Amino acid sequence: MSSVAYDEIVVKKDTCITKASFDEPNERIALLAILNSSLMSFLYLSSSTAAGDDFRRATLSGLRELLIVTPDAKAMVDLVKLVEIPEKQVGDIADLERRIDAIMYRTYGATGAEREATAKWLAKPG
Repeated sequence: MSSVAYDEIVVKKDTCITKASFDEPNERIALLAILNSSLMSFLYLSSSTAAGDDFRRATLSGLRELLIVTPDAKAMVDLVKLVEIPEKQVGDIADLERRIDAIMYRTYGATGAEREATAKWLAKPG
């Protein structure tokens, strides 16, 4: 899970902190949606390993290897609108996630079969 902070915060030692260097605030917001999409989870988790019963851990080198495609202008605006929905108006989080995922699948040109394979892989335990 990715999140953004605008104030000073205290984090655990296993939290990766990065500073995005974008000129446009909307690009930062869109990146947040991209990183939280199921597709990015699949791309990252399917290429990482966990030792034993341990959880997979994000590493900076692993994050740097992610292929992040910049959405077109309309998709960028749509992602920003979704991320900026006030929490009390979100309602069903699963619906919000599906809407973000749909934009990302279109951006990456994923086929229906690829979408199903991603969902199936992410649904498996461990």
